[in-house]
Amino acid sequence: TALPFGNAGDRAGKPAQALVFLGRVDDEIDRHGKPPQMAVHFTTPRRERAAAVPDERTVDKLARTGAFSLKLYLPNPISPLAVQDDATISKTMRDALRNKLLVTVHAEDKDTVDRASEKEPKSFSDLEASRPPMAEKLAVSRILRLQRQTNAWVYFCHLTLHSSLATIRNTGSRRVYTEVTPHHLLLSKRSLADRRWKAWMVPPLRSEASRRKLLSA
Repeated sequence: TALPFGNAGDRAGKPAQALVFLGRVDDEIDRHGKPPQMAVHFTTPRRERAAAVPDERTVDKLARTGAFSLKLYLPNPISPLAVQDDATISKTMRDALRNKLLVTVHAEDKDTVDRASEKEPKSFSDLEASRPPMAEKLAVSRILRLQRQTNAWVYFCHLTLHSSLATIRNTGSRRVYTEVTPHHLLLSKRSLADRRWKAWMVPPLRSEASRRKLLSA
């Protein structure tokens, strides 16, 4: 049975990955009566790090080789990209615009997530609390401000809040797009109690009230 860590934890880091991993092991024991056989691999994504450096020549090369989007993973970039620096993000947007590339955004403010993640999580409820709704609100507001300055094409990935959709809609821009996922529409954070790692994701599931508002939007 393959039980990879995957991208389970990001900013919450090893504690989050461990919770997900151990939850999977527990499920395998419940199902088969014994622990699964596992192979663990440790790698350093050097090529990803190099490709993500905000160098206009790199962006030009990516565009020539068929890339159609640049992704900004704001809460925990895998590269030495200064995601909290407006000038860096603006330059990335301008480079993308020059190459007719879309900028896709995982919208969670890094500083907010960092502050909320200072304590080591003991449960999936703790993990959910480490990714507060305010992180999304701040990130959406900031990226929209920079988009207005650069006129880049921006696509917000897997938003979770009705207010985020309303804020984007109110811009009236035809260069800004967004999406929501089925699990954020159909499940709430109450699922964490019984589904545990199966209901953990980033951004996390929100409250039932937030889910209903998102669905109505």
